[in-house]
Amino acid sequence: MAIDRITTGAVLDGAIATADIADDAVTGAKIENNPTVAGNLATGGTLAIAGHGSIGNAGTVAGTRALTVVGATDGTSSQILVGYNSSLSSKFSVRDDGYTTIGAGMNVQGNISVPSSSGIDFSSHVNAAGMTSELLDDYEEGTFTPVFQQGISSAGYAVQVGTYIKIGRQVTASIYLRANSGTENNSHIYIGGLPYAFTNDIDHTFGAFFTYNGGFWTSSVNTTWLGLRNTAYLAFYKQNDGGSIVGNNSDVANNLNADCRITVVYRTD
Repeated sequence: MAIDRITTGAVLDGAIATADIADDAVTGAKIENNPTVAGNLATGGTLAIAGHGSIGNAGTVAGTRALTVVGATDGTSSQILVGYNSSLSSKFSVRDDGYTTIGAGMNVQGNISVPSSSGIDFSSHVNAAGMTSELLDDYEEGTFTPVFQQGISSAGYAVQVGTYIKIGRQVTASIYLRANSGTENNSHIYIGGLPYAFTNDIDHTFGAFFTYNGGFWTSSVNTTWLGLRNTAYLAFYKQNDGGSIVGNNSDVANNLNADCRITVVYRTD
């Protein structure tokens, strides 16, 4: 027997298998004892689930424990939503403060957006004794325009290419530079224009190396490029005595008109 309308105070118990509730059912009508809704269930207001109530598929093992709304109080240890598998093991939970735990990995079809100063926290991993941070908080790729900041006046360029990748505080950059005009002077040769300044917390330990010296430095004396702390440029030095190399040094190509290709590895603040 079908029921067309449930009026105020009406109670359905296990004796009635199905019931149709009309669109104008009186507010406050109550359905008890696990009725089955054959089609969609639409509500114009709030669908309320009592504390520790569950949503699940009754046809599965422990199906009613599939998704549980927990009646929790405020607090970072209070869960408000828990998803269980058939063995009642928690695989998904949302805490009162929004912290979410996913138990078996996550497949994301789009991008994950991380707010500034936040990132991926590896603090649960084993770390070295001198560890200062386990938060991966940045990644970017880009280009920049390198320049001879010192050593040549009014420089013009045949090639001026810079690319970089930044992972956390670590920056790896490549520079391809060739000047074809200008006047060499007795200033220390600097290459500037790096996308980030060298860190200020460690003094003069980062720098660059030649990947190709196309006659830029003509002597057999080895050289090095040193990053100066809290600056965005590299300084050119001799390795044998640590002496600075200036633009009008006799072992520097005329007007610096030769390929200078270097890779820079450093840390920024």
